[in-house]
Amino acid sequence: MNVTTRHRAGTAPAALPAVDGLAHLYWATGATWPASDERALSLAVLGTRVSFGPPVVLPPAAITLTGAAAVLAHARGRGGPATRLVTAAVAARARPAELADVPGRGDPQLAADIDDVLARLSPDHRTVLVLRDVEGLDEESAAALFGVPPGTAKSRLHRARTSFRKAWSS
Repeated sequence: MNVTTRHRAGTAPAALPAVDGLAHLYWATGATWPASDERALSLAVLGTRVSFGPPVVLPPAAITLTGAAAVLAHARGRGGPATRLVTAAVAARARPAELADVPGRGDPQLAADIDDVLARLSPDHRTVLVLRDVEGLDEESAAALFGVPPGTAKSRLHRARTSFRKAWSS
């Protein structure tokens, strides 16, 4: 693969996490676009009421922007083993091997199915599942949002994942 092709090939997979990270940075300023207020934004993005303040949106912004930068650096032959490792992690998260036959992200039926399963979870389970598995918050941050000890958030997450799997397979 020539250098130009390699650069272009690395730019595309870096673009999505970069845009996602930039959206989180934008929301950290207090702006709520594309919604009219924070409540509407929270419901539109996560399907539940969660703060979009800096303590909540800055950690996922940092993670996604770091991943985008690593993918870009790797595509340009910079960064060595560190960028290879982060690029592999980004690729694994983007398309896990066991989900190879699942419809893509833009598939409307898949989105409807996921929304249906999430709607069947309790609000606490739905919220902790989205915060940890979609937004990428750590247990301490998720626990702080709930106002509970990290162990409580961890057990809620375990129960939420179990409930999601059970509802998904039924």
